[in-house]
Amino acid sequence: MDEPLSNLDAKLREQMRHELKSIQKQTGLTAVYVTHDQEEALALSDVIVLMLDGKIVEMGRPSELYQNPKKRFTASFIGISNFVESRRVQGSSGSALVENEFGRFEAKDYTESAVQMVDLSFRPHNVQLYWEEPEQNLNIGKGRVQDIVFLGETIEFYVVAGEKKVRLRTHPAFLPREGEEIYFYVDPKHCIIYGTEDEDHERGD
Repeated sequence: MDEPLSNLDAKLREQMRHELKSIQKQTGLTAVYVTHDQEEALALSDVIVLMLDGKIVEMGRPSELYQNPKKRFTASFIGISNFVESRRVQGSSGSALVENEFGRFEAKDYTESAVQMVDLSFRPHNVQLYWEEPEQNLNIGKGRVQDIVFLGETIEFYVVAGEKKVRLRTHPAFLPREGEEIYFYVDPKHCIIYGTEDEDHERGD
């Protein structure tokens, strides 16, 4: 199936996703479904094959590619991710400690070389927010609130430190004010470092 729902409106597209999934389960047929719609891919697939320029970048179960993308392109293409230029402070097998304008963060290390400058990545919703500074200091970011947008079930805003900013999402019950200083915590299991975009292009990734 080659983008069969692309010309439908949003509500009908959602209904048809459920219908197609139901038909596939009832018939037991294997289906190859081509789409540029991330939600369709996540909702309909048992296995996603992510391609770029005719080459496979990464493949796996939807939850694996979303929660633990091994490649920077996967993290940027499927869902929303922050990428914060950071400096590697120390590293061990599969993990590293990095620092940037927001603070110091322990993260899973998916770089292919021991480069010092890396990008720290995490999803906007994988944060805990605090009005006051927590006792711990690792994986805690600090900055000022900017550009608050109400989205109904969530609110979205940026936290700015120096010239860097990260995009965060949270429940409307936690409603910050423009210019307010807040703290955010990101669990190390939700933090991943990749090579910088320039390094990826040099390697041909």
